[in-house]
Amino acid sequence: MREPATFSAQSGSSPLHDWDSRCKLAALVMTGGAAFGAGPAALAGLSLIPAAAAAVSGLALLRIAKDLKVFFIFLFFLVATHALFTPGEELMQLGWIGVSRPGLAHGLVLAWRLFLVTACGVLFAATTPNSRIRATVEWFLRPLPGVPHARIASMMGLLLSLLPGILASSNAVSCAQQARGVEQVKNPVRRLRLFATALLRTVFSRSQNLALAMTARCYSDTRTPQEFKASAQDIAALAGVAAFVATLRFYA
Repeated sequence: MREPATFSAQSGSSPLHDWDSRCKLAALVMTGGAAFGAGPAALAGLSLIPAAAAAVSGLALLRIAKDLKVFFIFLFFLVATHALFTPGEELMQLGWIGVSRPGLAHGLVLAWRLFLVTACGVLFAATTPNSRIRATVEWFLRPLPGVPHARIASMMGLLLSLLPGILASSNAVSCAQQARGVEQVKNPVRRLRLFATALLRTVFSRSQNLALAMTARCYSDTRTPQEFKASAQDIAALAGVAAFVATLRFYA
């Protein structure tokens, strides 16, 4: 069974892959930060950034979208909850339940913000190797006094390395339980408990094996830092993103 591609770096030679990872992370932070509190007009403009990045990335976008189907279901229920339970002018009546116009609008904007931030994060993770992400986080944290930058960066790299395995384990546990007739268990709480127990056992086993492997290889936070070299094109692209985001925040 394949591991999900959502949080795994995919090889490529696109402009997004070749863009300096520090510039990519800075652009991610700026775009994600601007998304929170932004209205529909600003969100429409900010959405052009991940759309353009996805267009030049050469990634398997349909495969990534399939891996994010649970996230899309969450967004649907988020919008539905706001539309059904927020008081205000009713847009339509579904039996005894009314769909609120303000709730629907607020839910759509909130879902749009979450989707925008998630899309930027997925594009960053899919076009940047985990080792490079770890080095980038360490580079940004190194000037801060009293911050264990190496340990935080290592934890970030390990988390990104484990996420695809956790998602793959979730799919494997689900398939194994279906093969054993888990549908015969009518109690949803018991089904969830069985699934969570099996998944956590697998995750803890993976984590323990990883910890033992790191210990056997004498892993430590003291490592030779990676070298970074941003080109003029990298800096110009980051400046363009910053100017675009600032314009949207002030005028949209």
